[in-house]
Amino acid sequence: MALYLVGAVLLELNLLSFTAHHLLAHPDNPSPGVILYAVLLSWFICDYLVFERIHLYTYDLFADWALSRGFWGVSRHVNYLGEILMAGGLTLSLGRPSEFGPWPYPIYYVVILSLRERDDDRRCAAKYGALRLRYRERVPWRIVPRVY
Repeated sequence: MALYLVGAVLLELNLLSFTAHHLLAHPDNPSPGVILYAVLLSWFICDYLVFERIHLYTYDLFADWALSRGFWGVSRHVNYLGEILMAGGLTLSLGRPSEFGPWPYPIYYVVILSLRERDDDRRCAAKYGALRLRYRERVPWRIVPRVY
């Protein structure tokens, strides 16, 4: 959890500094998406940190049902793909895709969720044993179906 807290604080600082820089650099023509981006991402970071433990416990309750149906039958962490796509979409919604400022957000998600997927897989293999091995055989893709 400490890794996620440090990452969230650094991400929030990056977000706020990017927003301030953008508003100072474009005082006459700021992108309307910048304020929306800052508000929504700040809300998401706070929500994620508050409910992180609940996400982990929910996995234990619904593991058998969820792992054999729906999206988790396509890839083992397809929800991470959704978060990465959302981050990319928010970045693109700013209207200035050539600026580097907002791109650390989706890059951060690619890195942190790839590392987290590996860690989750190890923990689940230790906890669920043969059930997890059967699931890995049935669903070989980690995050992106048919790619990774």
